Amino acid sequence: MQKAELELCVTLNTSLLIVNKQGNIVEANPAFCQLTQYTFHELKGKNLSPLLYPKDTLRSISTFRKLKFEKDQILDWQLRIVRKDQSLLPVNVRSVLLELETQTIVANFIEIRYSKRKPSVGLDSSLIMQKLLDTQPEQIACLDKDFRLVAFNRNFATEFPSIHGNAPKIQDSIFQYIGEANHTRWIDYFHEVLTGKPVNQPEVVYCSSKKYKLNIEPILTGGQVVGILQKTQRVQEGKNLDCKYLYDTAPCGILLLDRGNHILHCNQKFIALSGYSLEELLGVKLHEQFIHPSYRNVHLDRVEKLNELHIESEQFEEKRKNKKGQYNYFGILSKAVYSDEGKYLYRLEMITNINLEKRHTHQLIELNKSKDEILGVVAHDLRNPISQIQGLMEVLRFELGNALTPEIVKILNLVKQAGSNANNIINDLTALNIIENPQSSEEKIETVRFKDFIRELLPIYVSWAKNTKNISLKYSLPPDQIILKINKKKISRVLDNLISNAIKYSFEGKSIILTTQRKDDQLIISVKDEGMGIPGALQPILFDKFTKAGRPGTKGEHSTGLGMFISKKIIEAHQGRIWFESEEHKGTVFHVSLPIKYSMKSLL
Repeated sequence: MQKAELELCVTLNTSLLIVNKQGNIVEANPAFCQLTQYTFHELKGKNLSPLLYPKDTLRSISTFRKLKFEKDQILDWQLRIVRKDQSLLPVNVRSVLLELETQTIVANFIEIRYSKRKPSVGLDSSLIMQKLLDTQPEQIACLDKDFRLVAFNRNFATEFPSIHGNAPKIQDSIFQYIGEANHTRWIDYFHEVLTGKPVNQPEVVYCSSKKYKLNIEPILTGGQVVGILQKTQRVQEGKNLDCKYLYDTAPCGILLLDRGNHILHCNQKFIALSGYSLEELLGVKLHEQFIHPSYRNVHLDRVEKLNELHIESEQFEEKRKNKKGQYNYFGILSKAVYSDEGKYLYRLEMITNINLEKRHTHQLIELNKSKDEILGVVAHDLRNPISQIQGLMEVLRFELGNALTPEIVKILNLVKQAGSNANNIINDLTALNIIENPQSSEEKIETVRFKDFIRELLPIYVSWAKNTKNISLKYSLPPDQIILKINKKKISRVLDNLISNAIKYSFEGKSIILTTQRKDDQLIISVKDEGMGIPGALQPILFDKFTKAGRPGTKGEHSTGLGMFISKKIIEAHQGRIWFESEEHKGTVFHVSLPIKYSMKSLL
């Protein structure tokens, strides 16, 4: 064999041996020498029999005779080699008929091959090299420095058909067989090998939607790089059929991308969303081909964070273009994937078209605007007439004077109560609109002295509780002047709701107690009653909008089912919390916590 071909055998990383028909060793590569512990000079011309364990020699000869003299016949068996230190080394042997006429044996102690033809003048080294390449399980291609095929094995010819549909030929460019999308990556790998730079091995690559492990190594002659050995091996995914099925049939688009944001692979759903074929997508930079210019910089910043900071995952929306040039909105879950050893593998994107959701959202916004307009009409055009009706009832009561009969008084009271209930509904709906659309009103936040604030608020409720149900409303205030930053109008509404509910659901002659205390950096306000209590079945839904937990009071007072929902939203907007404890027929206590800005005592 020529020197370059023998050194190529070394690159194949297998133990190779050539013997003639007498069983004498003609050639052996360094891997075989290392296996047996002999030097090549010690092996050359030596008969193979002493290297075989005696009990295996006859069996090996018998096995050789079983070879049918047919081209490419393969036979496997096992034997033991006697190494130089007399140790025994079991090996798997594969024999294949190289030629029909010679009795030259080409042996590989991962695979051993026999040949029955002897050339008239020496050995045909190129033929032997081709057969050695064909014994390898990988797809192997030997390239010159211009990336043209010098040699390739049968697996390569089968796995990588030419883009023109022709069988590969010597001197063809390797780029005819790997797909245009991979050209840039392959050229980078090849130049690194030719210039002596290390290449991370093995790289995972995709060609024609198939996944391969890629190894690229230099072919050396006299220490000089004379070419490139490319080995690819199809990644068998038989053990992951369920995952592959889910990948291929997923209802969302799936993208695999490298650090440079190049598309490594994608599933059928993404192909359908984009309108491109797989070959058109592979190797494309995502941000250059698909991302809307207004999203591009944010996209690249997000990719850098995911790749470099080991952020577990991120969800976002982006505007991306399809092959027809149409932009659509997509919801995206992006995640960087690492190996068990912490090596970056790829970035995974799961993509869903949200154009329909966006359209529905726009429609909801428009409907919400219409609703706001209707509520504006309700608040303005109904509130005033109702107030006028209530005012007329008082005028009528005054004008009738002593002429009022008990029946007329009862009717006037009912009309007044109905007007009050209508006003409460309008107030609740208006407050709900403001809470759900904060942009529709100014949020006035004030620095408030809590003692002064509560002292101004409570006297009216003390009088109301006493006059309506003979209820005693007691309260205690903290010793320090606590300072809060709040919207006074909204917090007043929360306290109004808690205290009026306590009155509404309490029986005559009972007590209500309002207490305040400081706990760390929170002010806790509690309102306790001795009323109806809240049934256990209604407690989980008490803070729902239009909750069914709303019930008539002990005197039939009306409830809109919005009060507690509004109160919860207001308190949460102040970074606070609202909760309660209740036992049916025994009473309820509501608690509200608000963050304290500071206290006057702490400033002294």
